[in-house]
Amino acid sequence: MTTIYRVQHRADGRGPYRPGVSKLWASEHGPEWPSILAEFGGDWIHEIPKGHHAGCAFLTLDALLTWFLPSERAPLRRLGYQPVRLDGASVLRQGALQIIFTRPLAHRDGCQVIPWGMAERMKGLAA
Repeated sequence: MTTIYRVQHRADGRGPYRPGVSKLWASEHGPEWPSILAEFGGDWIHEIPKGHHAGCAFLTLDALLTWFLPSERAPLRRLGYQPVRLDGASVLRQGALQIIFTRPLAHRDGCQVIPWGMAERMKGLAA
């Protein structure tokens, strides 16, 4: 089991890549990160254990902060999105930065919120 980090909404645990939401926070000047389909294809969906929840995340807080630019963090915060730590995850796919994970709990259950300011102060501290 692995500890992972992701950005998710405080109310429902969903990530910020949703129809109509990305345009509210994503920088036009940032890197073009690959979508999960471009990076991993779609076969992984058949590997999700029955009763588990799947999503995208990062193995380190530094990777999360690399993905989400400083200019994107304030809009994400205003929209209710926050970094969280989730324990007990299994990695299905691993890319350069992002991963696809599963866990038996819903994303909002058992998550440890890491406020954006604290996450930024922690950058580079993990081994």
